[in-house]
Amino acid sequence: MEYYELIRTVEFDLTEDAYTKMVRVELMRSNSNQDKYRAKLMELRDYNMYPSIMNTGPKGEDLRNFHSADRIWCEIPVASYELYMGFISESEEAALQKAIEELKVGHEGA
Repeated sequence: MEYYELIRTVEFDLTEDAYTKMVRVELMRSNSNQDKYRAKLMELRDYNMYPSIMNTGPKGEDLRNFHSADRIWCEIPVASYELYMGFISESEEAALQKAIEELKVGHEGA
């Protein structure tokens, strides 16, 4: 049975205009083929985890009672299906660079 083991995690800031977001790349290697990798791309997002109704008064006013700023790592969808299904690379560093380049291509298209 083939499985992928996490071998490297890197985080960096990606800036677009005045907005900067924290991005994480997780690189995994196949147990059965040392040249086969997978990568997951994620960004850190802030969410208000309380429903709006809990923060709204009877006249529609903002009560500001239950606000939160929970931070959650969310997977970034990318065009390259092979990042998730596995791809061949000459080295760990080259595989990481492939994932980062895919992130930049997807980010520029957003």
